[in-house]
Amino acid sequence: MRPFAFLLLAGVAACAGAASGDAEERPGDLSQGAPRDVAELREIQRRVKAVVVAAGPATVSLRIPADIRADPSQSRPPGSGSAVIVTPEGLGLTAAHVIDYPGRDIRVVLADGTRAIARTLGVDHRLDVGLIQLVGPGPEGPGGPPWPHAPRAKPGQAGHGDWVVALGHPGGFDPARPVTARLGRVIRLRPVVGFQTDCALFGGDSGGPLFDLSGAVVGIHTRIGRTARTNVSASMQDIDAAWGGLLDGLRVWEVFGAVLAPHRKGVRLHAVEEGGAAARAGLVAGDVLQSLNGIDVSDLYATGRALVFIAESEVPTAQIVLQRGDEQRALEVPFGNAR
Repeated sequence: MRPFAFLLLAGVAACAGAASGDAEERPGDLSQGAPRDVAELREIQRRVKAVVVAAGPATVSLRIPADIRADPSQSRPPGSGSAVIVTPEGLGLTAAHVIDYPGRDIRVVLADGTRAIARTLGVDHRLDVGLIQLVGPGPEGPGGPPWPHAPRAKPGQAGHGDWVVALGHPGGFDPARPVTARLGRVIRLRPVVGFQTDCALFGGDSGGPLFDLSGAVVGIHTRIGRTARTNVSASMQDIDAAWGGLLDGLRVWEVFGAVLAPHRKGVRLHAVEEGGAAARAGLVAGDVLQSLNGIDVSDLYATGRALVFIAESEVPTAQIVLQRGDEQRALEVPFGNAR
């Protein structure tokens, strides 16, 4: 098994290294604000190392095949992401926008380079979370050990200000670079939206796990922002509430009642759910959203999150400007019960 790389906050690594000869008593509670002394810094580093060693093997890279459709505008190129195995039988959590829909076969690369095949199960586009099932017995075949896996956190196990460790395969699997871990804090927590952290995340981390310092999965990376403070991970509490649908292979749509896709002029409606909010307002697949409540649309996942915020507001209505062919239209979309 290869070693696992991890990136700590500079102050944590430097102070812990300087105190390597000290014999302070290990602190037990690390959730009360910033570290108070060198002993806490050393304990944080010790726990991060323990998380990486224990959970690194369960953090895998996904390779998603191209999705070719008869209509070229509906096709999607191949992609990659991360995931975490959470049961010995090989169930794994990732982001919905990574696997897109149920019933497809994808390639999985374990942290040690072992390759496997997984089948996508349910996807919840509201949380941006999906479930996969690795095919066959554990990596060493019948009679061998089960799939490496990490425990799921209990509801409320992580909260505002807590230390968290983000694992993933930024840029995709690289045999020359092990699983990468980044240390940060929970800076905001909201229902459905999940954890906002200051962990550094990059393309390829989507779908990877967020751990607390005990090594339990508290979230799944769903949005990679332009800055560290705009990164978002769905919370395990919300994921647990959707677990039955994920396991049954259901596809839970966005509150908007549509699947969104990137487009050079905004955000395209990849598919529209019959009876959903978008369909009731007269939107159809292929429409390109250009403005949402007066704000230009340029970021796919920011748009999805904004739609969630609007749907949960006191007045769940969106003013939308869209392009349909050569025609530009303005519509009001009342959400109601779009899920």
